[in-house]
Amino acid sequence: AVITFAHAQKWGNYNLVALQNSASATLLDVNNNNTVVKTWTASSGGNTAYSAYVLEGGTLLRSIKVANSVFTGGGMAGGIQKLDINNAITWTYNVSSTTVCSHHDVCPMPNGNVLIIVYELKTAAELTAAGGSTSHAIWPDKIIEVQQTGPTTGTIVWEWHAWDHLVQEFDATKANYGVVANNPQLLNINYKNTTMTKDWMHCNGVDYNATLDQIVFSSHYLNEIYVIDHSTTSAEAATHAGGRYGHGGDLLYRWGNPAAYNGTGTADFNVVHDAHFVPDNCPHAGWFVGWNNGATPTKSGADWVNPNRNADGSYNLSGGAMTPATYSRRQLSSGKTNNMGSAQQLPNGNTLFCIAQTGIIQEVDSNNTTVWSYTASGMIAQSSRYEKCYVFGNPVMPTLAQNGTILTASTTTTGVTYQWLLNGATISGVTGATYSPTQSGDYQVIASNSVGCQSDTSAVLPFVVVTGTNNPQNSTELAIFPNPTNNILHLRGTAIEQTVFDVHIYNMYGSLLKTAHSQQDIDLNGLANGVYSVKVTAANNAIYTQKITLMR
Repeated sequence: AVITFAHAQKWGNYNLVALQNSASATLLDVNNNNTVVKTWTASSGGNTAYSAYVLEGGTLLRSIKVANSVFTGGGMAGGIQKLDINNAITWTYNVSSTTVCSHHDVCPMPNGNVLIIVYELKTAAELTAAGGSTSHAIWPDKIIEVQQTGPTTGTIVWEWHAWDHLVQEFDATKANYGVVANNPQLLNINYKNTTMTKDWMHCNGVDYNATLDQIVFSSHYLNEIYVIDHSTTSAEAATHAGGRYGHGGDLLYRWGNPAAYNGTGTADFNVVHDAHFVPDNCPHAGWFVGWNNGATPTKSGADWVNPNRNADGSYNLSGGAMTPATYSRRQLSSGKTNNMGSAQQLPNGNTLFCIAQTGIIQEVDSNNTTVWSYTASGMIAQSSRYEKCYVFGNPVMPTLAQNGTILTASTTTTGVTYQWLLNGATISGVTGATYSPTQSGDYQVIASNSVGCQSDTSAVLPFVVVTGTNNPQNSTELAIFPNPTNNILHLRGTAIEQTVFDVHIYNMYGSLLKTAHSQQDIDLNGLANGVYSVKVTAANNAIYTQKITLMR
């Protein structure tokens, strides 16, 4: 591989490189000479077919190649796979038969499910009945949402079929008849559909927006991106009504090629891949981006589209009009790839390009100046950038407990060190799970794992260091110390091993406030914060006194 650096601000830490037809995928440290910090290698289950993503916590999700004698061609997959941070295969799910085959992209969802693009076989007779102007087998696309149920099993919990949303003006006696230009919410079954066409749409990119509950996907051969409503049930998605936006599974929005629905205007996309929403933490959040392979005769790039979405998340799609009339922003990469490719928008305003066929990945700033680049030794369909602690995970927020004069930190994450804080300031030189305070105040901890990722700061645990004639740090006869978190005064030491003793608690003016008899743990409820004097009289008439300060 060839590595090139430019001295400017990059975003994030690690870049994913998943070569096509390889069993392995690697993470490169973009801030440390592109050293490999993690490699996933599958022991079985096929090679990377097209897309790969890192999930939070270090699991690799990728599409994998599964042999299929019916569905053949570019981007064919047949299954998906997960490999955890330790390289164990945690899920292999195949979508490959004589009637269906997954291909190209997948999309991990916030609920843990995965969206998968799938071809489904329709016969020549079915195409004719649907109003097709030609007679041949065809592979329209569907999108399924799969929930993992076991190491090799899953349940389809939602699905959408392009076949349910067609229009044609070829044959009034067949299904789906209507005026194409008047129905931009539907797909013209006869657009770019010839006797040589099986792979009609060739969808290749899919993304999900949880706030809008919408899915966007791209079609290479129809040169458009489409938006559909995910809030529908699967039954509603097969109709033209229902869901959050009221249109069932019909297209909510489409952009890139007006000819596909007999609309006005010229095409912008010239082979499109990697349709996605601009993430919420990036400039122009919510816009759409498609990777335009033929943006110019010599360069591929990212076309940004502001759909002028309504306040409720809906779109204005009517009368065959396409809005906006042209892209809202175009960023060109340094090279060209005739197919595949991706463009990831980053929070600092930079964009990560993957010029797939050349193996070049480059990060550019808002002025399109290259700030980082890498050339792999093979083709990469897509590439993504991640922050270190997204991959390796922040430790679970620790809890603090007090046992006498010792504070103990704990978390369910293993192999961590602790940073101790007193009144919000770091206590230097203390990294262990226990600490014996020497000052009164509010204590907290932060847990850090081996790569330096940190938890949130723990809750505050107030602690009082007791001062007086019998210091609990070194007294063997009597230790008196309060626990403000549960309002208990603890008495410990040889003096109270006698069976009979009396306890008196006075305020700073000498007034007796509380008494107890032969109790080692005394309830302090009812006493306000302040300074008190504790007097313990043992059975042998020995008297021990100590001042305590309550600071809850």
